[in-house]
Amino acid sequence: METHKWLDKYNAIWLSVPAYHDLTPENKLYEEVSQWNRKEMKEMSRYMLGVVTHSLQGGSPAQHPIFNRAIQCARALLEFYRYAPYKSHDDATLSYMEDALRPFHTFKDVFILGRAGKQAKAKANALRTDLVKKRQGDEETNAETRTPSKKWREMNAWRDYISHEIDVPQQPDAVFNFPKIHMMSHLVGKTNPYGAVQQYSAERYKEAHKMNLKDGWTASNHNLNSLPQVITFQRHILCFEMRKLNLQAVAKRRENSAAACNVPPSSADLAAPLSSRHMGSPKSWDPKTAVMESILTL
Repeated sequence: METHKWLDKYNAIWLSVPAYHDLTPENKLYEEVSQWNRKEMKEMSRYMLGVVTHSLQGGSPAQHPIFNRAIQCARALLEFYRYAPYKSHDDATLSYMEDALRPFHTFKDVFILGRAGKQAKAKANALRTDLVKKRQGDEETNAETRTPSKKWREMNAWRDYISHEIDVPQQPDAVFNFPKIHMMSHLVGKTNPYGAVQQYSAERYKEAHKMNLKDGWTASNHNLNSLPQVITFQRHILCFEMRKLNLQAVAKRRENSAAACNVPPSSADLAAPLSSRHMGSPKSWDPKTAVMESILTL
């Protein structure tokens, strides 16, 4: 979007998505959101394709193939994303995921500029500056002989030429070889032996990272000696949790003992004469023995 000067139109359509039922669109510009959580990504996937499709309407003839490839790539990725969190899969849904992943890998090179590094972007910006200066020099030389319609056609031709030229030096330095894209290729093959991916959640690892590091860092004094403080904080938390579990176990044991003491007498005990019943003192009476006697007499 930013490369083709289409970001303003995209943001306008992005903010115009209305709220409906359980759908709550974002009230910020797309580039203002630094990180998406799970709920936001799930809601965004419901209207993302519509926003992309309407945003890429129009453009010059040279931009039409690029925009069409971007729409097909976004559609394939969102289709794969909607199939992946199914609670169960069969051969049909797995084939749908494979069919969605195939066009994504075919058309993903349209977003290759987004993976360019700093050096590639600096090289492209320098090339853009040189080409713009060259275009301005050409306009000054032929300013008297050009009509407005010819000037407009040449300007569009120059813009398409510059966009094509700045794509060339960035592509060798930009790749999609990073873990999240690579894991998508193995998801279908790993579903058969290990089950649906929804049962494997990353939330527990995020929560463990928060408890083990972030909470301890917040409680420390943030100096160079903070690592021992984080470890001490975590040890104290674990001690309190162990103490809590011990108290719960003791309370449960007492409840079980109280329940054993309140076992009602059996019918045989009630029918026996009073002299044959257990008349010992409360101190010598064992609840476990009473329970066993009740069970044996049933």
